[in-house]
Amino acid sequence: MAGILRDDRGRILICERLGVRDAWQFPQGGIDAGETPEEALVRELWEEISVAALDFRIVERHGPYRYVFGEGRVKKGRAATNLSPFIPRLSPLVSRFSTSGWLDSKPTMRN
Repeated sequence: MAGILRDDRGRILICERLGVRDAWQFPQGGIDAGETPEEALVRELWEEISVAALDFRIVERHGPYRYVFGEGRVKKGRAATNLSPFIPRLSPLVSRFSTSGWLDSKPTMRN
């Protein structure tokens, strides 16, 4: 499950994985037993970037997803979700990422 977070200017949030240079990705993670995809998304966004459920709303669902990062590494998942509006209140000390940034592009979802 991946969350594609957009700010009020339409930019998307990407984060660089801690300890894996050039491993840029959307906040994401697995679905635990008994969780719905929406519950997993809420949990993962809190765990990965400290964003609470009240700070976003789901506006689109896509899946499965695949993207390439770094030196040709591929990341795959079950579903990606566009979230908006998103108020960027990211903590500068996010434990799973070394840094984050906002991109002025729209992600392309391909199967």
